[in-house]
Amino acid sequence: MPHEIAVDDEARSAEEETPVRSCLPNEFPYKYGVVFKANWYNKFLHPSVCVKTLRLSSCNRWSEFRSYFCLTLEKVEELTNLFIDREWCTPSRRDLDDEVFYMRTQLRILGALNVLGNHTPFRQLTINTKLSTEDHRLFFHKFIEKLSCVKDDFIRYPDNFDDLKSVMENTRQKSFQDAGGLLMLCT
Repeated sequence: MPHEIAVDDEARSAEEETPVRSCLPNEFPYKYGVVFKANWYNKFLHPSVCVKTLRLSSCNRWSEFRSYFCLTLEKVEELTNLFIDREWCTPSRRDLDDEVFYMRTQLRILGALNVLGNHTPFRQLTINTKLSTEDHRLFFHKFIEKLSCVKDDFIRYPDNFDDLKSVMENTRQKSFQDAGGLLMLCT
């Protein structure tokens, strides 16, 4: 027979009189952010500044956009389209239309790039993106996993001399004259 703990009646009545603390509603509930009010959207992605961001991020390696994300806006748009086309990101119930979904995906990618390039904590990303910390954390892991799966499609050694010539011509056009030489040293 299990041991029974003797509880006197006074202790039991004291427990019953103690009011049970009820759960209070959250004083500051999380409201899903409107991505069109996000700092990075207004600063880099809004239609009124997007052309300027595209130009500066592609021609100036030290531009403000590149200091945050280390890539050009054109590459960020390519990544966004890749994630959407391959259905690695799917619309949630909060994505009211395609434009909101595209912008949320683009802000998630910008957040992942910012974490990789600047070691920014996920909590600080919410200030600039109006997306939750958890959203950024989950997407970051997906971002790393998916890009590591397709790395062979984008990163490879040239297969033959003609491929090497096209790589060197491409790097010469982008003003990276020594990149082809480095590639030859590696092979």
